[in-house]
Amino acid sequence: MPLDIIATSLLKTLFSEDTEKARDLGCLELVEEDLALCSFVCPGKNEFAQPLRRMLTAIEQGY
Repeated sequence: MPLDIIATSLLKTLFSEDTEKARDLGCLELVEEDLALCSFVCPGKNEFAQPLRRMLTAIEQGY
């Protein structure tokens, strides 16, 4: 990924819904389209855009 983030840790955190850790790992620097390549190369074909959107919405609402 072109940004200075740890992709594997961030993607795991998106699914665990830990907003504080996701913020620390740089999720606020991303939009859904930034994770398209991660979804493409994932052997399990997981979709990462929706968990990112849920995380960004949760952070925005203050959860």
